[in-house]
Amino acid sequence: MLTRLRRDDRGQIAWGFAFLIVVIFMFFAVAFDAGVWFFDHRTAQNQAEAAALAAVQELPAVDTTTATDAAKTWLARNGTDFAADGCSPDWIEYSDVNSDGKYDQVKVCLRRSSSVVFAALSSVTDVQVSASATALTGPVSIANVMPWAIIPPDPNCVEGQICHYDQNGDGDYTDDGECSAPFAQCPWGLNKDNLYRFKSGGGGNTGIIDACGNGAVNYRDCIEGETISGFFEEGEDVVVGLQGGNLGQNTDNALRARYAAEAAAGWPCDVPATPVITTGYDPDGRALAYQRFDTNPPAGFNCADRLVLIPILGSMPPQGGGSASLEVLGVATFGLASWNRVSNKDAYGTTSQACSTSVGSGFDCGMVWGYLMEGLRPPDFLLQRISDSDNPFAPLLIALVE
Repeated sequence: MLTRLRRDDRGQIAWGFAFLIVVIFMFFAVAFDAGVWFFDHRTAQNQAEAAALAAVQELPAVDTTTATDAAKTWLARNGTDFAADGCSPDWIEYSDVNSDGKYDQVKVCLRRSSSVVFAALSSVTDVQVSASATALTGPVSIANVMPWAIIPPDPNCVEGQICHYDQNGDGDYTDDGECSAPFAQCPWGLNKDNLYRFKSGGGGNTGIIDACGNGAVNYRDCIEGETISGFFEEGEDVVVGLQGGNLGQNTDNALRARYAAEAAAGWPCDVPATPVITTGYDPDGRALAYQRFDTNPPAGFNCADRLVLIPILGSMPPQGGGSASLEVLGVATFGLASWNRVSNKDAYGTTSQACSTSVGSGFDCGMVWGYLMEGLRPPDFLLQRISDSDNPFAPLLIALVE
């Protein structure tokens, strides 16, 4: 049996429906404005993170002017005015996390008004969205490495002890007056102004190790980046042996493949080395390497690709085959100045391309030679974490921490 609605019942339904429409509209209005605010916050967050990363590229440093300018430039290019949108009183702040006298952390804070549409009906005229980001840079104590190693002159020297090194390149580690320098200035006796060489076997302070496995194929793949070494960690032991075989041609082939883009242009990223014959002291070459690999590369080339990671070991593996457990003192950033690309590649240092013109007349540059690059960041390598390493030649990692 059908029942007809009374007139007053129909009125109640109409009022209920109208009320429901108002509620739905309110929910829609809130959702719309909240979506706008969330989008504006996300945009501000992205801008804060990018500005912090732009600034931290210039750290660690005592003076933060360059870092601040980098952040301002990035914000300006992306339509953000730090003066209007920056948090008050300080839109950018710096911290010295490891207390070494240099700023290594930066925080960027942005705050600005967001659009108000439907919320204005409730007398909400202004909504502030804010975002902040903190970026940190610091040394890394664990990383993949190239299949070469450095054995320093003073491997037993550690932080807090006096270490001996040859500051002026005359070969004297005890009578120059520099032997009382602190570890930070001469870690393990290494002189940052020296040219360092990499070659097979013993003799000297360098060598080729089977970081990616023994054999020529593994050696080439390790250099080209087709395989990785596995992590070498500061303060820990690693089991490695000397890489066997005639590796001159393999070294050349692998590095030609790694830097194929340079070949047609005649290797513009090469650094002419002028080492002292007896010691390898070459401050002029290192200064040029810094410019070429960091701030002033030849036009059209990214010479930062020449930056690689090499372990500093306490000793070399035994001669005659076999592996040994060796202490990893640290991992260092090196810039490859050049390598032997001509015939007789295993006759180290005997060609004009290899630093000298005849046997015994020049510094033995080995198959590959380069410089310690303090503070530079290799563009393509695997890192784990920022550490409290005291190694001044450690690669630097950048990370967002907040």
